[in-house]
Order: sequence, then structure tokens, then C-alpha cells
Amino acid sequence: GKSTIAAALERRLFDRGCTAMRLDGENLRLGISRDLGFSARDRSENLRRVAEIALLANRQGLIAIAALVAPEADVRARARELIGDHRFVEVFVDTPIEVCRERDPNGQYEAADRGEIQDYPGVSSTYDQPTDMDLRLDTSVQDVDECVDAILALLEDRGVLHG
Repeated sequence: GKSTIAAALERRLFDRGCTAMRLDGENLRLGISRDLGFSARDRSENLRRVAEIALLANRQGLIAIAALVAPEADVRARARELIGDHRFVEVFVDTPIEVCRERDPNGQYEAADRGEIQDYPGVSSTYDQPTDMDLRLDTSVQDVDECVDAILALLEDRGVLHG
């Protein structure tokens, strides 16, 4: 879902001559956020770190693509405030939980079901459905290219990209 879309978006931006930086939640948890778990506090700190990196990337002229789970509305709002409305685009990949479980490449849903991961969004903790997202995608009915096309169109509308 989100990681596949982010990788495809990064490629398409590169093909257009744009420089982008992809910040993937899974990869970040292997490095800069390896000290964090999945508690609400740790998820909040993970998103704060990602937002700070994205802001630094933006200031250097890069388009930052952050692909991660951000279940708390207040944490998403803080990220938007930090980066700024003009550069922050919230894309909600709204895929049914059953489809997420089927596609789970890292076995995280199964681990959460077994209690190995505590506070896992959609399993053992809640997910605040976004009400102010900039774009909603559903990968159970939209393929990757359709999702990337929608994001690129939004970036063009916002003036981030020029068609």
C-alpha cells in the first residue's frame, strides 16, 4: 500500500526531473527510530522525527514523501503545523483492514494478534480517521498508477509541481 505508492511516486517525480526523498516508516524503524516501539508516545515521537527530517529536506529543495502509519489526529496536526500548510499534503491510504492483513509483507498484523506488538493501529489500538486529509486513496479499488496520478495532480494543483 503506502510504501509501494511512495516508491512509485518517488520514481515518477525523478522521471519529471524532481528530487525527492522517501521516508518509509519501516526503514526508519530500522535506523533513526529503532529505539521506538508502537505505543502512542513512541508513534508520536516517530512522526515528529519524520516531520523534522521532511522539513529539513523541504528547506533543501527536496520533495519529502513520508510513508508511515499516523493513527493520532493530534500528531498529524502537529506535523502539518511544523511543515506548514503550503508544503504538507496528507494522503490517507484508506484500505480496508482485511486487505491490509492480506498484504501484510512483514507479518505485523499476525504479530499484533499474538500480542508481540502492543498498541498496533487497527488491531489493539484505535486509528483516528482523518477528516481534513488532502487526498483519500483506496488501494482495494485503485491501482498504484492511479494513486500516483492522483497525488501528482494534487501537487500540480498546489503549485508544488508544474505540469
